[in-house]
Amino acid sequence: MILLDEYLVIQQLSQRNARFGQVFLAENQVSKALKIIKFVPFDAKAFAIEQLHNEAQFQFKHPQIQNSESIISKKEGFYLVKSYHDGIPLETYYQALRRKEKKVFLPHLANQLQMLLEEIHSLGYVHGDLKPSNLLVTKNKELCIIDFGMGFDTKLPIPKRKTLFSLGYAAPELVLNRLNLVSPAADYFSVGVIFYKLLTGKLPWTHENPSIMTNLQITYPLPRHTKIDSKLHTELSSLTQKHQFRTNPKFLEETEMDGNLQAAIDLREKKLSPLKMVLEERMNARFSLVKIFSKP
Repeated sequence: MILLDEYLVIQQLSQRNARFGQVFLAENQVSKALKIIKFVPFDAKAFAIEQLHNEAQFQFKHPQIQNSESIISKKEGFYLVKSYHDGIPLETYYQALRRKEKKVFLPHLANQLQMLLEEIHSLGYVHGDLKPSNLLVTKNKELCIIDFGMGFDTKLPIPKRKTLFSLGYAAPELVLNRLNLVSPAADYFSVGVIFYKLLTGKLPWTHENPSIMTNLQITYPLPRHTKIDSKLHTELSSLTQKHQFRTNPKFLEETEMDGNLQAAIDLREKKLSPLKMVLEERMNARFSLVKIFSKP
């Protein structure tokens, strides 16, 4: 199949209903460069068209951040051409590592995330949907951040849209659709959840009922886990700081809700260097024990 008269489809990457859009890996027939192409038909759901146009504004020069190159309108719908990044989804990559390799990789991951988030946030952008599937690890162990479909440009007026959010990973201000409060702190919240998931193999807030799980995600603090020591738990809790609402926040006046949310956002950690330090201490402690017990 040929798209836009110049891209040969290599693989369809999404199996979603066509009215919500389709994603393809394609090769430019002239340059042979691989690209990601999102297609949304004109009769698609309104939010799918809005999301595509939103993603088109996120342009980066950094080789480890997905760049939206162009959006093209054709008689059948809209096409968004994006840069392609050859990598393995973070969780798949991490699970394949040996135990010792995981200890080494986690501080590296924190360092890579800090570098890339600083680049994104310096441009006034917030990713808004950080989760393991939107993070790729290349063969050179470099991290790539992809998919800015739910992103925000904080330099622009507050968008009047209903925010989609990732169950389990999104900050409370995103879950509650308080877009006036969206800031880089929302991305750091998601990073804290990502590390918790990698370390424990499970999300911090889970329930078979999505409504109850959403309430846990909004209100309840990060639970303790036997695989996370107290020092590491403190750092992850700092990244995922939230207000512990005693009543459903949807029943509060907006000013009261926003005040409580903002107070927690102000307390939330907005850098990863403290987490990296704790992870390095954890790594070095492990290696020190190995040396002690391996002595003849």
